[in-house]
Amino acid sequence: MRKKLLIVPAFIMLAASIFAAPGINGKFGIELRGGYSLINPSAFNDLYSTAFQYGFFSGNQTLNGIDITGTKLTNMAMESGNIQYMVNPNFALYFRNDFLYCENSDQIVETDVSSDPLIDSHAAFNVGYYGIGGRYYFGIDGVKGFYPYVSLDLGMFIQYDSFWEIWVNPDMYTMPNSADQYQCIDFKDSFFGANVEAGAVYMFTDTIGISGGMGYRLASAAVKAEATSQAFKNILATGDLATVNLSGLYFSGGLNMFFGGSQAAAGSTAKAATGGTGAGDKYEQYGDKFYTAKQYQNALKYYGAAMKLDPKKAAIYKKIGMCYYYMKDMAKAKLYFNYYLRLNPNDAAMKKWLGQ
Repeated sequence: MRKKLLIVPAFIMLAASIFAAPGINGKFGIELRGGYSLINPSAFNDLYSTAFQYGFFSGNQTLNGIDITGTKLTNMAMESGNIQYMVNPNFALYFRNDFLYCENSDQIVETDVSSDPLIDSHAAFNVGYYGIGGRYYFGIDGVKGFYPYVSLDLGMFIQYDSFWEIWVNPDMYTMPNSADQYQCIDFKDSFFGANVEAGAVYMFTDTIGISGGMGYRLASAAVKAEATSQAFKNILATGDLATVNLSGLYFSGGLNMFFGGSQAAAGSTAKAATGGTGAGDKYEQYGDKFYTAKQYQNALKYYGAAMKLDPKKAAIYKKIGMCYYYMKDMAKAKLYFNYYLRLNPNDAAMKKWLGQ
């Protein structure tokens, strides 16, 4: 069953141009990538040659002194894109679409008689993958702008017009087994797959970055061939023509864009009032949610990230101190309350509580 290539949804977004301390600032992300998939079709290529010889030449290795090999496939290039939804600053759900492809063609030409080819051979192998999964970003407390990640997705492979076709010039040579002037093998089937990947994103700004990754693609089944001409049907019936397994390593790199997050730019007046730049507001907001839920350990994680991105925002130190206060760690609570007072020395109530 041939299927035309489903068009990958067009992604249009306006990237913010605010240059701030780099973070992943957005509810949604788009990643556009290119790469290379290291499948090994060598065994399949050997059987291509067998089919080419026995399907048309009755096992001959040469034609008028010209080697008969047939078209060979190579490892597959990869174009990829995904849409991410940031559940929190560390974890994203995403929809992924890959397009894997390779194509090759060759000719056998009898130059002593004519420049016209005796045989044209053309192979195209095009496979799509659609998957849903999750990606976890590390480095929330690490180097600014650098976020290693691991991801896992499950999905399905779909064939797109993959074929091997041969055209024989009837005026130049009569093939012993060629009932058809146009011979073809189609590749069929859809089947399940998965990807496990590790990589890193480096953010130049809160909204724009680049990524690189290495992964392993697992296919639940191998791609099968189906003959559409009698010559190849005879070969397939003997089991000589193998399948192609898409499982293997791949490498990729691309462009990352995030949008829909708080820009922490309500105005310079608002920033001045807090004593910070607003770069860590997103993390502070997640910390507030955990604080309200009385999950103080989780709140500290996000407050700590906000503090590193915006170290002069006084309110963050107070919130960290309050977490330690409710966790009964008075020494650390007083430490952060004192940090808070250094940035906001006019808080009389806090001074009184500390006995200053």
